[in-house]
Amino acid sequence: MKEENITYKKKKVSIYDMLQIILYLILPFLFIINEYLFIFAIVLKSIFQIIHYKDRGSLFILLMLDSFLYSSVTIMSLKLYDWIIVAYFIYILLKRKGKLIFNKRVFFFLMVDFLVLIFHTIGSSQLLEFIRYIISLILILDIINSEQNFEIIDNDIARISYANIYNAVLVYLLIRMNYFKNISDVLLSTSVYIYKDEIRLNGFFTDPNKYMIFSLCLIFIAEMYVQRKNIANKIIIMAMIGAVISMSRTSLICIAVYIFMKLLVKIKQKSYVLYYVSITVLSILLIMSVVNPDILNGIIENIFTLSAKLLGREHTLKVNASFEDDNRMMAFNYIKQKPIIGYGWIANEQLLPYPTHNTLISLLLDGGLIVLMSYIYTFLPLFKNKRQDIVIPYIIVPLLLLDLGNYRLWYLLLGLVIKKDK
Repeated sequence: MKEENITYKKKKVSIYDMLQIILYLILPFLFIINEYLFIFAIVLKSIFQIIHYKDRGSLFILLMLDSFLYSSVTIMSLKLYDWIIVAYFIYILLKRKGKLIFNKRVFFFLMVDFLVLIFHTIGSSQLLEFIRYIISLILILDIINSEQNFEIIDNDIARISYANIYNAVLVYLLIRMNYFKNISDVLLSTSVYIYKDEIRLNGFFTDPNKYMIFSLCLIFIAEMYVQRKNIANKIIIMAMIGAVISMSRTSLICIAVYIFMKLLVKIKQKSYVLYYVSITVLSILLIMSVVNPDILNGIIENIFTLSAKLLGREHTLKVNASFEDDNRMMAFNYIKQKPIIGYGWIANEQLLPYPTHNTLISLLLDGGLIVLMSYIYTFLPLFKNKRQDIVIPYIIVPLLLLDLGNYRLWYLLLGLVIKKDK
């Protein structure tokens, strides 16, 4: 009887894997056939996952990562993953009978977010942005109030890393063949990034940079939480490929810094003397760049231009001919006028022609120093994590080059780090 149970379990896992693979393969084609059939397939895949996994904390992480693959999907003004966050919060609220573990950092950031909302003009877009921040903070509570076992779901995460590339390539081809277009309905809408002047692969994401960040976060998760090295290495390799094919300049910088940090770790393991000599040289170079900012500006300018040319981003160079012409410089002029409380949520839409592509500058523009300081305080557990070899390239660098203030995936990583440190 015992052997029969083991056989049955193996057969069940095999059927589950087969169904997941089939659904991943057909989903892009279902999208161009019928959007509601597409959503039905996503829901069906989630139902299979819910039935298969009894560990609800691990299941929640899997559902979140899976939903990010289709993050351009909006149902009644909220993303697919937002509905999962809220549904799981209600689940744990009922399961724990209201006795949740709260985090002071989450509460503090929530209060500051609310102050920014009430001190400025409240429109529908500002209110929606505030709701997104609330959901982001709820995501942290979801994670710290549940247990996760990545050994249960590591194969699924590896499968997601493969699907991530598959979606990017296939959606790009469908766009090029004019089979692919976004839909807009009262109930359901999509905002897949469709742009033919440059080669940008992004799957079902709203922005190639968001697709790239998702790939980088898969590397972070593989490095931090996936214990089986063979599976972790598969995820890392696939996620690196995904980051690069997004044709994002940030991806090249992040991966270069990642390799450099790994090299420093290797040097430290072999020779402390050589390690500290390397750190000293880097510190001297950093001080020189601060004393003489023209050196740093020249380096950034070259990286800015060369990476764009390398990735075939000539159109980007026409829009931003140099680093100084970038939107970040324009934003500083506004920040100087209101440095404390800022201009209100998503101020860049009213003040700038396009986003700042810098989380810190964007937060200063939206809520001034009070929001920036509260954001840093909230994310401090993530920033000061001992694995600086992955924190610097995949958290700090993207933070300085992209606008990720309320990107829910960022809060998922924060929640995992807070949970692990408890």
